[in-house]
Amino acid sequence: YRHAYEPGCGAAALTLELAKRCDSLLASDFCPSAVGAARGRVNTLPHVEAAQHALPQDWPHARAPFDLIVLSEIGYFLPAQEWQAVARACAASLADDGDLVACDWKPDFDERRQSTVQVHAALAALGLHRQVMHDEADFVLQVWSRDARSSAQREQIRP
Repeated sequence: YRHAYEPGCGAAALTLELAKRCDSLLASDFCPSAVGAARGRVNTLPHVEAAQHALPQDWPHARAPFDLIVLSEIGYFLPAQEWQAVARACAASLADDGDLVACDWKPDFDERRQSTVQVHAALAALGLHRQVMHDEADFVLQVWSRDARSSAQREQIRP
């Protein structure tokens, strides 16, 4: 990927893996200590930046478009109205050939503001084409794209 955004990066465990696949990666978190930990982990990677963003208000619209947006276990921490604003920001910031990835824990927990079903429904309502759906007892992972072609078609493996 050319230019990716990973909000809710925490201490950057996933960020380090994404960095291997991205030319430029902006990772963010609302928590100052998480951003500090992330910066410590990515400080030797000049193509990765860790920033403090509270969503939806700090969404980096000026840095768009992103050809990859990764939403990993953040949607259910936000109230539905704020998550709707994040979903709209994803749609507005996603490049024409971009992918939107969302992965979320399914079992309930005390800090949850909305269900995983609600989180993914808001993203599905954006009108993007679903490329991947992995659903199991513990989590759901989905990938959407503006491009309706399959992965094999996009990679020119098949017509």
